[in-house]
Amino acid sequence: RADRVLCCYVAAQRPGTLFCVLADASAVLSSGSFVLRDGYATKDDAEAAAMKHASFRRILLNKCQTEFEKVAKGSGGALALAAMATEAMADVAAATARAKKEAADAGLPPPQEPDALSHADWVVKLKRRMLGIVRFIGELFKQHLLSQKIMHECIKLLVGPYLESDEVMAGRRAPDAVMPDDESVEATAKLFLTIGKILEQLPQGKAKVDAYFAHFAILARDKRLAARTRFMLQDLAEVRHKNWRERREKDGPHKLGGPGSSSSSAAQQGAASTSSS
Repeated sequence: RADRVLCCYVAAQRPGTLFCVLADASAVLSSGSFVLRDGYATKDDAEAAAMKHASFRRILLNKCQTEFEKVAKGSGGALALAAMATEAMADVAAATARAKKEAADAGLPPPQEPDALSHADWVVKLKRRMLGIVRFIGELFKQHLLSQKIMHECIKLLVGPYLESDEVMAGRRAPDAVMPDDESVEATAKLFLTIGKILEQLPQGKAKVDAYFAHFAILARDKRLAARTRFMLQDLAEVRHKNWRERREKDGPHKLGGPGSSSSSAAQQGAASTSSS
């Protein structure tokens, strides 16, 4: 009413207390964080609808979708990552200036500025974040929070133009316009390392994975990709051939004197030299 919205809620920690917040309706609704829905007959109906639209799982999946769209943007090659790095540097500079102004208006000392990162550092940071999000989405699929269909859509988002081009489907050389960049291929490889084994076991999954790897085999010989990326595709094919067991075990903590520890290796080397002498 009168461009004002009254938000009321209750908290289990404070039984019998009704919390109310009066805010400017246009400011609240324009942010996109709030949506007005139809009225509900009872309080239980309203709570059930709220849990459906604002449960932790729904919020998590919506956040993942937003972040993965950024991943797709960042997988557009070196130029895309460079543009994202420039944007991130501008955002940090604007946030720092805004914090200084707010502190000055409040008569407070200026806040400590964050450590400045170079443009190259931002590119590395954003690429690491991009690959981490891809792995995280794969882990959500393994926990049955994402469907097989969504995984195929993610793959299509990363390398879809290449896979769906007429030339590639006919077994011919892909034109440059649909050739995936190294970042897209690397993200796809990381995703398959996470979900490949489960994806292949699902109904019709093996046929689709076979089709993907037939294209990856061609990509692994395409010198328009960097040598590191081509070797990564070859390693991915080897991992699949070995029932998705990675060639090098991931580094982790070892017990002192246990297998894999430096002291155990040194002891073995010492025993070998003693026996040979």
